[in-house]
Amino acid sequence: MQRFIPSEFGINTTNLSGGVAKILGFKVKTQEQLKRATSENPNFSWTGVSTSLFFDWGLKKGSLAVSIPTKTATIYDSGDEKFTATNLPTIGLAVAAILKDPAGTKNRYLDIASFTTTQNEILGILEEETGEKWTVKRATTEDSERVADEKLEKGDYSAFGDYLKVFLFRDGKGGSPKRLANEELGLGNEDLRKTIKAALG
Repeated sequence: MQRFIPSEFGINTTNLSGGVAKILGFKVKTQEQLKRATSENPNFSWTGVSTSLFFDWGLKKGSLAVSIPTKTATIYDSGDEKFTATNLPTIGLAVAAILKDPAGTKNRYLDIASFTTTQNEILGILEEETGEKWTVKRATTEDSERVADEKLEKGDYSAFGDYLKVFLFRDGKGGSPKRLANEELGLGNEDLRKTIKAALG
């Protein structure tokens, strides 16, 4: 069985809005090409996988706006907007499940996640597990969007990280999926605290 899995593995590019759409437009074009390919060749099939943030990797690399070595965190807006995130092993399990069910997953875009959480929930667990109050900086997604626009005007595509914070963390506007394919793919719920404890070492 052959199955083309495009380079998605991030936010759902069928549901783009705001600044991220300015940078990920090429992925939308990829989807259009995939649809043409399936219509022109019945033997061709694909499955898109959206994982949102890479959680376990992001905790260690600082891409979740927290720094474990310095025990600092930046909280955007209220910090209560829910977003999804996925651990790296779960992404592998999802791909394996897709290949085991080629008919059911054919020519579809699937959202998966290890858990749904908030910035404040993550910070609370980090403080509990380290037994220390962390240094917290407050920021707004409005400022993040302004910085991103300025970067993009200069051709600086690191603006994506700033736009991503707007997409995920903006109060009342978070872009994380509301429906997940976890059950369909046989992916169980994961323990957020356990994942954070592992990242702390």
